[in-house]
Amino acid sequence: MNKLKFITLFFLALTFELFLFFIFHKKIDTTALFVDSRDYQVIALNIINHGTFSHAENAPYEPSNFRAPLYPLWLGLMYLIFKSFKIALFAGMAIFALASPITYLIAEELFDKKVAWLSGILFAFEPWAAFLGGTTIMSEQLFVPMFLLSAYLFIRYLKYNFKGSFYLSALFFGAATLTRPYLLYFWPII
Repeated sequence: MNKLKFITLFFLALTFELFLFFIFHKKIDTTALFVDSRDYQVIALNIINHGTFSHAENAPYEPSNFRAPLYPLWLGLMYLIFKSFKIALFAGMAIFALASPITYLIAEELFDKKVAWLSGILFAFEPWAAFLGGTTIMSEQLFVPMFLLSAYLFIRYLKYNFKGSFYLSALFFGAATLTRPYLLYFWPII
């Protein structure tokens, strides 16, 4: 894939996410819109303030394994650095915008360049994915690009027998599972 297509798809997706953010941010608190959003923030703050992975808002802060650990840890890191979850929202938008060019890469491996370009465009402008990944504190921000990257690397391994692609694919599949534990997405790839 040439760099221009990669950059174009990235910026189209990011622009659409920002467009949705500016439409909704004054009407609703997108950082606390869903129970999951609030839960992730509480866990991140409990990690920072109480040293425990708990979604309890009041003491006792009993440890819980209800949520996968990677996204709350990432939110905690963003909060430690910037003292705000809004910055995590914008950083998440940029990370999520990578999903569109990665979709292009997957489609290019499996089909032709026209189908690949259409796939990247459709992903960039898919409203619900852009809303969840771009305007809310949700694990989709990290999960979707990691999962798609792992799928792309796995396809490259199957197609070209690159061992490095296999190991990187396994690494990103593992990271995606630690972000959002949905093994169901793995089976269609196989």
